[in-house]
Amino acid sequence: MASIYDNLVYLGYCGVFVATVPYLLGPVFIRFTQRRAARPVVEVIENEATPEFVEAHFSRSEAALAEMGIVPVGRLFVPGKLRSYLLVMENTSVQGSAVAGVLSSDDDRNPKVEYVTFRNQFTDGTNVFTSNQPDVSILAPMPNRVELDVPEEQNPAAVYAIHVAMVERFGKGKTPKPLDLQDIAANSRKASMEIMEEQVKAGLFYLSGDSLWYKPTWKGACLMTWKLCWPIKHIRVWRAKKKREELLRSLNLAGQSARV
Repeated sequence: MASIYDNLVYLGYCGVFVATVPYLLGPVFIRFTQRRAARPVVEVIENEATPEFVEAHFSRSEAALAEMGIVPVGRLFVPGKLRSYLLVMENTSVQGSAVAGVLSSDDDRNPKVEYVTFRNQFTDGTNVFTSNQPDVSILAPMPNRVELDVPEEQNPAAVYAIHVAMVERFGKGKTPKPLDLQDIAANSRKASMEIMEEQVKAGLFYLSGDSLWYKPTWKGACLMTWKLCWPIKHIRVWRAKKKREELLRSLNLAGQSARV
């Protein structure tokens, strides 16, 4: 009859096996199933109806930012398994832009993520982004891009106040570069392609032979999978929170939100 010690050892081995399965099988699944369009489809929403939860988020964001001189420019839709609805806005006072976004399932039954993102760019190539997107990115960082995510802050006006401080810090002494918002669909496609080109340089993706898709390399499949697994994901979230708190303190914004 097995002793208690033997049972504990057996359970320990079982626990290790269960914990390592995502690390071993996850990259294989990602490597052979995931892909991103090399020429992403971005559609301008003219008179088409959008889901109620999308309209609600757009209306809240537009109303909260109107007093700051941030006005709507147009709406975009990016189809796929995870649909993306974007309200593109222009900050007329400081040559910046904003996006209110909603990610939803492919049946549009409910939102997966709602967020706002603010951007200012400068002639030296620097881009300053502030957003309340909840997830820590698993992609390689973009060069000359200063980003701060404050997922605890759901008020668009409060996120913008933080962005203003970010621009004052990282854009000090630099010349603002006006954003081209004449063709918002083309700009969105270009931004997506630039991100994926950077992932190729980092060795996370490669361009397929027919030049239609970006697909994960083995390196990319492993790193992207492991970043989503326990305990690495939780460590990365904890580190991001600590860095966020330090940056907000340096901007004298530690009390901006009781949740930060």
